[in-house]
Amino acid sequence: MDYGIRYSTVQRSAMQVDPRFGDDVNPELLQKSKRVTEKFSENIQVVANEPSLALFRIQEHVRKTLPQLVEKRHEVQDLQDKVQGSSFDADYDTHAVKVIHNSATHFQNIQDLLKNSMFMKQQLHYEHQRKEAINRNPGMYNKLQRTNTLDIPVSINTTDGDIEVASVQQAERPRSSSVNVKTTKERGGSGK
Repeated sequence: MDYGIRYSTVQRSAMQVDPRFGDDVNPELLQKSKRVTEKFSENIQVVANEPSLALFRIQEHVRKTLPQLVEKRHEVQDLQDKVQGSSFDADYDTHAVKVIHNSATHFQNIQDLLKNSMFMKQQLHYEHQRKEAINRNPGMYNKLQRTNTLDIPVSINTTDGDIEVASVQQAERPRSSSVNVKTTKERGGSGK
């Protein structure tokens, strides 16, 4: 506005000094010209200062929004890290489940071996109890001692095939003792 005031002051002083504008200057014309020069100087000032005003407004906008944008960027980076970590965990877990699923045959073999070992343990326990009963009452079991037979089926799983021992018979006879081992093929049967 400082330039506009100077311009109107210069114009007014020029009008008053100039001899052409002597005493017959119309005050109404003077007032209208003064108003026009003030408006003109205001418009020139606005046009001259408009880029700096726009840059000032942009600067204020950036100053206000930049901290919020930086904070949001950090939040997005944290979320991205968490999502990547969760994705890695999910991939690792699915891989572990697939590996466990592929090892089902090993678990099946372990289960079969456990069943066989439990059966053997039961047979040994039964035989142990029977021998204890014979030792406690020897007269009652004299006839059974001569025909004492123990049948234990044993099966072993291998990758080449099944080997099965059908039975192990132990006969206690007064003169001799023998152990007979028959395989499945000797008996004419097949494995499992």
